[in-house]
Amino acid sequence: MIIVLYSIILAPYNRSIYYEIAKREVESHHLYSWFYPDVMDRVDYSAGFFIEPGGSVRRDDRTFYVAAGGEVRYGNFNFLYKMKANYIGDFRNPISDTANYDGHVWKGKIIEEDRYGVGIYSSKNFMVFAGLTPVHSGPLHHSSLIISENARSLELFGFGLNGLSLNFRYFFTQLERDRFLSFHRLELNREWFSLAITETVLFEDSLPYLGYMNPFFLYYAVQWNDEWMKEKNDNILWDADFSILYKNMKFYGELLIDDIMYEPTPAPNKLGYGTGIFLNFNKLNVLCEYIMVDKWVYTHHEKRENTYVRYVKRDTVRGWVLGDSLGPDSDHFHLDLYWDMKRKGYLALKMGIYRKGEGSIWVPYREGEDVNPPFPSGIVEKSFIVRASYNISSSYDRFGIEVGYEFISNYAHVENQRNSGIIFNVYFHKYLRVLSG
Repeated sequence: MIIVLYSIILAPYNRSIYYEIAKREVESHHLYSWFYPDVMDRVDYSAGFFIEPGGSVRRDDRTFYVAAGGEVRYGNFNFLYKMKANYIGDFRNPISDTANYDGHVWKGKIIEEDRYGVGIYSSKNFMVFAGLTPVHSGPLHHSSLIISENARSLELFGFGLNGLSLNFRYFFTQLERDRFLSFHRLELNREWFSLAITETVLFEDSLPYLGYMNPFFLYYAVQWNDEWMKEKNDNILWDADFSILYKNMKFYGELLIDDIMYEPTPAPNKLGYGTGIFLNFNKLNVLCEYIMVDKWVYTHHEKRENTYVRYVKRDTVRGWVLGDSLGPDSDHFHLDLYWDMKRKGYLALKMGIYRKGEGSIWVPYREGEDVNPPFPSGIVEKSFIVRASYNISSSYDRFGIEVGYEFISNYAHVENQRNSGIIFNVYFHKYLRVLSG
């Protein structure tokens, strides 16, 4: 079965209504959501291509994009490819070293290009994959604390092992020329319960270190027992998540440990938390989620190269956080309502409250600072976003339209400075199957 990459590779799978909503909501970020599982399940081989134009209006930019790609499936083998070109115009703020646009400036506009392509072989107990694709780990719907699609597409390879109740996932990726990330995850899955432990290591070197590339070694043990790697002090993160299914409810949570003081040391704990609940009432589905990230999480006190980001441009403070998109010193709350309609369509009303303190991923903790600062710290930028959307799909095609409003207080951490704007998104996805059997 073809499903979104984060579900097939990094998260437990179940056929609840929660999964169906999650699949639809991430379809703009993940390769495997281009095609519907209920369609692909009925064929042994298939080939096709798609085209998807769309556009959006936000507070600081107006974007038009065209995406195109294709898929080939034969038995247990799948290959998908997508290319997306974004034209970003009317950018109100000057382009600076902190603007996270990975594109070329042309006549004051920005042209971005996104490419995705992944091949995968999957059987009952084994899976191997390689390519260029976003990934997402864990049960959180609006974020992932350990690795998320906020990092954009990663060039990676990896595999998965599936047992009766235990699953193992691994991948390795090169973030930049001399920066690498290894990921492994062990899952315990039951019909109504799942528990997973994840460990990642981000390290900088001229060549990949084989100790970190071994999928079955504990990265912390490798660093602790190798004097050379211990001196390098690479950035290791741990993560634990769970989910519980009960009747019409799914409850889930995630805990990220960047650093924890198990000895009396004058330094802060660096933790992230996330929890949520999904409720199904016949046609009405409710999702409620809260996520927070302590100050100094994802930072590195010795080497900026080990900061938990993917750089837009090296030697600048421009980059995408590999975990939660808001980065450290932040939290956000979400309430989403979905109403299922006929012909696979649904209405959605989504509200979000965001707070971002002055803590930055580029500014690590320094000795002598308060290890328990106010949360969020400094002048807190606060945002409120409300969005309403209508989505409809057939077996192969999709259409969606969304309108919303965004209001920000203490904009750019300037007290009493406000900003606001209308949100508008629209897309149409046309899939053409040329071979099926």
